[in-house]
This record gives sequence, structure tokens and C-alpha cells, in this order.
Amino acid sequence: MSARRPVPGAAAGHDHAVPTASPGPTGEPLPSFERSVGRWLHAYPRRWRRTRAVEVTAVLADLAGPTARHLDARTALGLVIAGLVTRWREHPPPRAYLTYRLAGRHPGPAWDGWLRDDVDGRLYPVRLALTEGLVAAVAYPSVERLYLAAGSPGAGTTGPATAAGRTSRPAPAEASEDRA
Repeated sequence: MSARRPVPGAAAGHDHAVPTASPGPTGEPLPSFERSVGRWLHAYPRRWRRTRAVEVTAVLADLAGPTARHLDARTALGLVIAGLVTRWREHPPPRAYLTYRLAGRHPGPAWDGWLRDDVDGRLYPVRLALTEGLVAAVAYPSVERLYLAAGSPGAGTTGPATAAGRTSRPAPAEASEDRA
């Protein structure tokens, strides 16, 4: 069984410990194996890693043997594929995702874990700026087209039209002299 050490920054009272790697030939722990496993586990969602990374690291250390310094390519590829599948499975459906991204609506209580990961994520400000830029780029031309399709105001009418078809501005002085 591998020894455990506390995770830096872990909350007091919680059993968050990361197993040290299997001891090497001199009896010292091999942290490079542990770092290698941690690197490949980043394919999984943060909340998944928080609850299962210790167990996965311990199992992989036991399977790899005492002299392993890195995960082999096949195991690493398996971790990445399984992590991406887990991310996809725990992702909201397209409609809920798009209404969250584009309209800012909560995707529902079933997706609270995903939402927490999204907001706590390192690139959240970038995703937010890109989404707002996309909405502005799509919405502005659409609003402009609607305004132009409704009919542009005629000459001399710069304000909104009234019910009688006249503008709220008085007629120019020349037009009133012609009527007299």
C-alpha cells in the first residue's frame, strides 16, 4: 500500500490525500509517476478528479510496478479517452447548453455540477467574452435588418411616425407657405 500525504490547499477536516508513488529501488517515492498520472487525469472534469483521483492514482501505481516513472502510452490514451467521454456524458444537452451560453439561463438542477465547473474554470472569462462577442455580432445585423425592413423614414421625417402618418416634428417653413 502506498503512503498518503495531504493535498496542499485542501480544506481541514476533509480526507483529501494523494498517494505517493510506489517506492523506487532506494526506497524513495517517485513523484514523477504521480505527476504523470495527475497530468493525464486532467482529461476528466474537476469534480470527478476531486472525488476519484486518489483511488485512480493508487490503482495505477500498483499496476505499474515499483520502478515506473511515467504512465505507458496505452494507459495514458485510455485515461484521456475515458476522461473526454466522461466530460461529454456530464455535459448538458445542446439546447440547455446554448440557452445557458447565449441567453444566460440556468441549464437545470441536473447540470449544477457542470455549471459549477464551468464558472470556476480557468477560461470562464474567455468563454464569456467570446459568447458575448458572438451574440453581438449576430444580433446587431439582425436588428439593423429588421429596422430597415420596416421601412426607412422618408425625406424630412427624422422622428417616429404618428398614427396619422405624420411625424411628430412640425413641417418645414417652405411647405407651410405653399399651402397658404
